[in-house]
Amino acid sequence: MKQNHRFIIGLFLFLSFAGACTDEQEGISLGQEEVQGITVNLALSSLPLQGSGTVTRSVGTGMDLVLGDDADASTRIVDDSKESDVNDICIFQFEGDSKGSSSAVLISKTYVSALKSATPVTTLPLVLSPFTKYFLYVCANVGDITGEYNVGEAASNYTVGASTFQDMLDGSFKVNAQSDFGEALPMSGCSDLIETSAVPDKIGITLTRMVAKVTFICHLDRLPSGDKFENIGAKLCNVPQKAMYEQPLDNTSTVEVTSHVGTVSMDETGKIATCVWYMPENKRGIKDGITSWAERVEKNAPKYSSFIELSGNYTRSDATTATEVAYSIYLGNGVSNYDVERNHRYQFTSTIKGVNTADRRVTTDTNLSADGLANCYLAGEDNHWYRFNGTVRGNGNTVDYAALQYPGQGVSLFPSPVTGAPDAVTIPIGQVANAVVVWETAAGLISELNWDSSSGYVRFKTGTAKGNALIAVRNAGGDILWSWHIWRTNGVDLATLNTEYALNIQTNTDRSWYKALGVGVAARKRNLTILDRNIGANFSGKTVTIGDNMGVYGLQYEFGRKDPFPAGNAYSSGFHYAADGDVTLYGYMTGDKKSFTVLSKVEAANAGHTNTAAAALDYIIKHPEVLFKNDNTSTYNWFVNATSGSNDWKVSNCLWGDNNLLKDEVTGDYIYVDSDPWDGEKTIYDPAPAGWRVAPADTWTGIVKNDTKWGENIS
Repeated sequence: MKQNHRFIIGLFLFLSFAGACTDEQEGISLGQEEVQGITVNLALSSLPLQGSGTVTRSVGTGMDLVLGDDADASTRIVDDSKESDVNDICIFQFEGDSKGSSSAVLISKTYVSALKSATPVTTLPLVLSPFTKYFLYVCANVGDITGEYNVGEAASNYTVGASTFQDMLDGSFKVNAQSDFGEALPMSGCSDLIETSAVPDKIGITLTRMVAKVTFICHLDRLPSGDKFENIGAKLCNVPQKAMYEQPLDNTSTVEVTSHVGTVSMDETGKIATCVWYMPENKRGIKDGITSWAERVEKNAPKYSSFIELSGNYTRSDATTATEVAYSIYLGNGVSNYDVERNHRYQFTSTIKGVNTADRRVTTDTNLSADGLANCYLAGEDNHWYRFNGTVRGNGNTVDYAALQYPGQGVSLFPSPVTGAPDAVTIPIGQVANAVVVWETAAGLISELNWDSSSGYVRFKTGTAKGNALIAVRNAGGDILWSWHIWRTNGVDLATLNTEYALNIQTNTDRSWYKALGVGVAARKRNLTILDRNIGANFSGKTVTIGDNMGVYGLQYEFGRKDPFPAGNAYSSGFHYAADGDVTLYGYMTGDKKSFTVLSKVEAANAGHTNTAAAALDYIIKHPEVLFKNDNTSTYNWFVNATSGSNDWKVSNCLWGDNNLLKDEVTGDYIYVDSDPWDGEKTIYDPAPAGWRVAPADTWTGIVKNDTKWGENIS
């Protein structure tokens, strides 16, 4: 399985800142006389995909919907043969007192590739390490995760004699797109507990798919006479980007979600459209009070619930122009249940009946947050209405990496909660009074803007100008509660960005300067996917130069901040704060159109109201247009007291992710060359669009000279 990550690289900061079969087995001595390993036959089979519940029919004003395995026998999708294929397996032997004991210690691991088996049962010989009581755990079709470091992949780090089954329970793989399921589906399974005195000749393990199958069938044969629904597209939205090897005991809590664009196939009549996806499980629970499928709408759905969005151009028989329309269908195991479970199939058959916005599943604007919550949304169409969820700060991640990295030290990366909120990332609908344009790079770039208190969404209409804007929601007192960057492009949306403006690169920390650090971490190579331009840059062509970006407002960021600042529109020979090319912005902070420049909003970082990290975080949320200038040479940080080793310094380092530092064993200094510096989930301050994140420290190690020294400028 392909495992890759998407990173943004366009952050100019104001502050310095396969083939043949291979079997590999590793074992350990258990402090006893050397004993010849025991050979057994391992028999692998797969559990069939399970049904998702009873047949349910919904009758609405915009569409009919049928859910269930028997939804439409004439159009039911036959399971793909690849759903039972086993191409490669990783076998882990754990010694413990009970099956699946979290404290069981790993005593051997084996990787077998190129099996290419599609038979009901795959059988192969296996040599067991000496044991008293043990169980086997198998992962199939996830690549080689037995090695501590795998070329092109993330670190697995399952170490014989040290790792426990809990490490496996915590393990996961990254899912970026449907292409990750191109050959076979990831599976896992566990054997029963086996004792030395009763070793069977054959050990059977039933594998369970780590993903669910979603099939959507849409009938267009019952449209009102003369109506047309064309240019049909389908997306599976709120798809988790992480799949756990083993099913979690509690509900899935990840907030790293994205959308998967589906391939729509039409039948020979052109009246039945079909889409099929695979996705990691996404258990969102039961929502009390939901009694019909027509009530399964955004406002009522639990946060990050998965849904299908069918879109297209609808033309009424009495109209001369088409209306862009979208139909949303939430997944689940029943009317009030929003769980998508692993190894289950979900089949939905809908019949489009027309466009009636009284049915809240039918919308005529574009839901930007359907692709995942983020601080940056792309809007590519002129004179078009968009909306996004205005009740969640950033991506809604509640993990406090500062507190995790520095336990018991009283540090936190979170701002103060909004009044009445259960946490620091939730914005209660009742606390929002209105939405405003903080700034835009051209007057009228956002032509209309409103706050929809019935749904908790910010709605805006674009003009014809391209560039960037910052939209915020405010409370009744006029304080900004959060703000979002709108990347106004010339026709490029997030799906296009993901497919046409992404580059694949390879890192390489096998460098003399890296090894000289003496940190004891193995050098390696890995594949990354990065954007080919800065956030906020224009899309005038496949290549963009510095000259192209002058005057079209490529963006810059202060380290750790979510809100951008438009870059200068002229070359400057002076310091960062030189007035050359200062950009004029247009804002509606008070309801009246007015202009200001970037440098007119510069404030000293040592202002009395920002003298702590907590105070500074609260201040920049209320004043996202303010650029902090700090002349303190001991910090050069917009946290004025972020001197090395201080609590403010610790918070600053964690704003864009968990702070994994490497320590130079010679100098004792902590340095920022960990090849996985932000390997936890994306934070609420990350400025990247959904599915992307700030790039890691090793991004450019594949192109530097081998003899480059740490801290040396690279020419």
